[in-house]
Amino acid sequence: MGNPFQSVQGKLLTFALCISIIPIVVITTIYHLNARRTVKKQTLDLLKAVAESRKSHILSFLKEKRERAIDFSSDALIGDSLAAIALGGYRKEDAIMSLNRYLLMSKKPLDPNIVAIAVVNQYGKVVASTNEGIIGMDISPEEVFAEGINKGYREACVGQPHYYPYLDADCIPVSASIASMWGGKTMGVLINTYDMAALNEITTDRTGMGETGEVYLVNKDRIMLTESRFINNAPFTLVVDTKPIQESAEGKEMVGIYPDYRGVPIVGASAYIPEFGWTLLAEIDEAEAFASLRMLGIVALIAGCICATVASGMGIFFALSSARPINKLKEAAERFMHGDFKHRVRITRRDEIGALAESFNTMAETIENDIKEMRQLHSQRMSTVGHLSNGIAHHLNNPLTGIGMCAEILVKKMEEKAEKLKDASMYGELKDHLARIKKASGRCEIVVKDLLSISRISQPPRTATCITLAVEHVLNALVSPSGRPQESKPTPFMTNHVLHVTIPQLESRKIQFVKELSPTIPEVLGSHSQLEEVFMNLVSNAIDAMPEGGTLAVKTEHLANENKVEVTISDTGPAIDKKDLPHLFDPYFILKIRPSARGTGLELALAQLAIQSHGGTVEVDSEEGRGTTFKVKLPVCKEASTEAVGSKQ
Repeated sequence: MGNPFQSVQGKLLTFALCISIIPIVVITTIYHLNARRTVKKQTLDLLKAVAESRKSHILSFLKEKRERAIDFSSDALIGDSLAAIALGGYRKEDAIMSLNRYLLMSKKPLDPNIVAIAVVNQYGKVVASTNEGIIGMDISPEEVFAEGINKGYREACVGQPHYYPYLDADCIPVSASIASMWGGKTMGVLINTYDMAALNEITTDRTGMGETGEVYLVNKDRIMLTESRFINNAPFTLVVDTKPIQESAEGKEMVGIYPDYRGVPIVGASAYIPEFGWTLLAEIDEAEAFASLRMLGIVALIAGCICATVASGMGIFFALSSARPINKLKEAAERFMHGDFKHRVRITRRDEIGALAESFNTMAETIENDIKEMRQLHSQRMSTVGHLSNGIAHHLNNPLTGIGMCAEILVKKMEEKAEKLKDASMYGELKDHLARIKKASGRCEIVVKDLLSISRISQPPRTATCITLAVEHVLNALVSPSGRPQESKPTPFMTNHVLHVTIPQLESRKIQFVKELSPTIPEVLGSHSQLEEVFMNLVSNAIDAMPEGGTLAVKTEHLANENKVEVTISDTGPAIDKKDLPHLFDPYFILKIRPSARGTGLELALAQLAIQSHGGTVEVDSEEGRGTTFKVKLPVCKEASTEAVGSKQ
């Protein structure tokens, strides 16, 4: 099987598939990569925006709480009460009770997030509080007290969130100094303690964060401050040492993909709050963040496959629609080459291929007409030659017959008077001359007979003829003792299988006979007797070519693609020189290259003329070591049946 890419159809199919699939694959790939880049950027930008938004919210929250602490610490009643408590005396207890009641009734209701309000003197002792359990407690070690006492008037500070055992709550303290109205001297600190739930409300708002998104705070000690949606009791117990936290230690913010505190790949963004040393992180699992990319990839793949299928279908349709007419032209050219001059290409396209088909049909019609004219001219010439040969033969045959008869009469008379002429010196010489005259006249009669054959070739009577039967009659002539063809019906050894048959006349010459005759061969329109004579001449020529013995093979078959019948006659004798093959059918040429050949030398020429008069061809091929093969091809009769020969019995 040949390379399919060498054919026009294969090249067109390859080209069509390439120009349809490759651009779609490239476009789909570029689209997917751009979409992936866009989705990734949008996700990171969203997380960064969330982190910045929550950072701003937290800062606003803390600012509000500081302002609240400053507002409370600036209250004159609180300052006067702290001053009265500091002075002591009989009014101290009343001042404490009055201040506690004021804080509980007037201040705490102003902010629902407050867990406790404490007023601390300058020595760090809680003198009044909404939580009576901490009154009298020393909180001077607390950082929030130290920072608050050192702040100026109307300033506040936020302490680090932690767990307050005496309050049994996670809280964040905010302190502001209480200054004397006279001279601005700091008399103590007011501390508002807020429940961490206030910050958790900010961080646990996961609007737009999906199922795995979360926002949380981490302090400078890498401890999680707010709640985790994945780990219970995480605040103030879970250490977070991820890449953004490490970057925050250097005051940097980060956006990217990294493992979180669970070891799960996430997409996250950090926002650093340098005032408190906190890092706020907005994170979402990578699988969820880029789930749309997987869906996008599937959609792109499906869309690409659909487009590629449609484009490929269109490309294949284009390729086949272009290749089919070319194949039709190729088939027509092959049939034309094999002698089917009536075949035409049926292509109705209006493009260049249609124009080519029209030109081919015009060329075929022109050549067919030329061949008809040539055949008519050839027929006329053959008729003329036939008439001339018939006339010459007629005028020569009678004198030659007379010469032969006269020579025979003279010989008989000489034999009758042999006793009288026995002593005559001229007797032997005359008898030899008469014998030569008789022999020469006989040879002339054979030549005249061949000339008469030419006259018969010009106008042969034609009927539907089975080639296999004609070949069988020739083979029967070899088997028959008389050496003449016998009328016979199909014999049992007619078959489409190879048979090795021994024929007495061939056995004596050490020639093996192989035949392969098809019983289903169609009929041809021709002269049964002329075709038998052609095959007899070719078989005789093959036998003459093997004086030392060999193999004679005869085969008949139907060439369906050419709508012809072929008879092959092969011998294994010496090969004919390639330069002599073109002249092999010239009259008498066979005698030049094979002097021992029997006959007059006109046999091959007459065989070719007979086959050509039937619209057929004779081809010869010869190769050293394989012998010579004659192939006779005759067109199938249009009205001939393709039934097996056996059915005609």
